[in-house]
Amino acid sequence: MIKKILDFFKKPIPKEKIYIYVVKEFSDFTGVRYCSDAPYSGELFRKTLLLPRFQQAVSEDKILIVNLDGAFGYTCSFLDEAFGGLIRIHHCTLENVKKHLQIISDEEPHLIVEITRYLEEADKTKELK
Repeated sequence: MIKKILDFFKKPIPKEKIYIYVVKEFSDFTGVRYCSDAPYSGELFRKTLLLPRFQQAVSEDKILIVNLDGAFGYTCSFLDEAFGGLIRIHHCTLENVKKHLQIISDEEPHLIVEITRYLEEADKTKELK
């Protein structure tokens, strides 16, 4: 089961990659779900960094690598809103997310498992609508 989850984000290395370093480009103190609740929310991260770069990765057939290391932790609501929101709100397909997104979290590898779950749950929720 764990191997399946970790394999979710393993991709063949393309010639070119796009990166997001959360600590350098967003904040080392990430917030909660919505912009209205706190600064540096998952919603703000998705709208300003994750979605534009993910769309770029898809259109250019590249892989977006999101490096989570260095932050002072992530709330579940931040991760669900940011990553699950790609599918739930912006209607990205799980197939495209698997193909074009790679998460790096050497300091907290369990975050990869959590994000995988949020993506899969968002995909199931989308199918029910």
